[in-house]
Amino acid sequence: MYDLFMKQTMKEHILQKNRRYLVGVSGGPDSLFLLLCLLRQQPMWNWTLAIAHVNHGLRGEIADEETEFVQRVAQKYKMEFFSTKINLIQSPITKEKGLEAAGREARFSFFQRISREWKADAVLLGHHADDQLENFFIRLLRGTGPQGLKAMESVRTFDSGFTILRPLLSFRHDEIIRFLDAEGQIYCQDESNFEGEYLRSSVRTTLLPLVQELSPGIHRHVQHIQTTLQQDEAWIAESLEQCMADLPQDPFGLMSLPLAREHPWPKAFLSRWLIQSFYKIVKQGEPLQFQHIEAILEKLDPMPTYWRCSLPNGIEAVISNQYLFVLQPPSEDDRNGQGDTSVVTVTSSKILDLPSFSCQLMANPWMEKNTKIGGLASNRILNQEFSLRTWQVGDTIEFKQGFSKKVSDYFQERKVPVPWRKRIPLLIQNQRIVLIPNHFVAEEYQNHEGEMGIRITINSYPT
Repeated sequence: MYDLFMKQTMKEHILQKNRRYLVGVSGGPDSLFLLLCLLRQQPMWNWTLAIAHVNHGLRGEIADEETEFVQRVAQKYKMEFFSTKINLIQSPITKEKGLEAAGREARFSFFQRISREWKADAVLLGHHADDQLENFFIRLLRGTGPQGLKAMESVRTFDSGFTILRPLLSFRHDEIIRFLDAEGQIYCQDESNFEGEYLRSSVRTTLLPLVQELSPGIHRHVQHIQTTLQQDEAWIAESLEQCMADLPQDPFGLMSLPLAREHPWPKAFLSRWLIQSFYKIVKQGEPLQFQHIEAILEKLDPMPTYWRCSLPNGIEAVISNQYLFVLQPPSEDDRNGQGDTSVVTVTSSKILDLPSFSCQLMANPWMEKNTKIGGLASNRILNQEFSLRTWQVGDTIEFKQGFSKKVSDYFQERKVPVPWRKRIPLLIQNQRIVLIPNHFVAEEYQNHEGEMGIRITINSYPT
């Protein structure tokens, strides 16, 4: 088994020489087997090893004894030992998500912190093939999509640089037990694994024995499904990344997607874009569910001029003028229809950062006379001071012959998406709107034929 471990990890390039590895050890057979395999090869691979252990505070003296057992193992092999004891019952995460989820988050947080402090290259965990099978059925029972049914990755690096390695994913739990028993190794056994109180325990003790009786090759069948899903998801992810690289940048830093009718994205891309956008905003809280994604996708054909729906955690999905948005909860100013105000002086060939509007205003010389180009002003606009604010209910703009129009109607005619309307900076002078970047210039600042003009635009705003 030791040789098989090294053969498998070398084949998958999971472990590297001269590394500092923090090993998560519960005292159970799987994590203990992982530790023994690493110790066996440590001299050859020049690893520095340490143990991390979490006592969840759920099983009283038994859990304390397991902590002492793991500590003695660390002492036996002269390894650094890091442990923590938490009270999951009193954890607010437990009340929100349940014990299993709270336990996972507590372990992850502890491993991440110790890994950073100890300067580990990675944390090694003892998840095995049976965990893969259990996860498959647990997620299936809870309701998930193809991404949720994928296998755990043997190597996973998070955005923070924190890396988790799982070298035992090809090993069966009963194989590990038989090997340790044959070797005379002592290990701890968590009896709660065999109690039906938690969904994982019920799947392990009730569902899987029945499924294995009906289909003895269920491990292999699920592995084939997960392998295929992994390959499909990898292709979709790579293709989606290429498509997203070609997307124009949102002028206000919003999560937006232009919905081109000529070359529409397939629903597989759209659903994953929605998921990615949602979790860029939501780091923790109620998850996005299939019903939410389905409701949004159903609205894309035929596409409404405007439509919105509420998502978990106060997030909104908005379809507006052939753009799809995933938006954070509106601020108090947004809810009241009021925007930030500031003062700006227009200067030629200059980019003005407007942090309160989350955009950049650009002023560039422009010789071409084109009535279809919005925001084209005369040089008379230079070095003048304007106040800036966002659209307010009742705002109007004035045209020639005293004709006026509501700004809301003007935006609607020009198919400006609603989330942008609330963020576009309006240039105000003498209580009048004299310029809307990319769109409108009042008569007194319009440039004449042959005159050098100044085009006022919002950076990344579509033409």
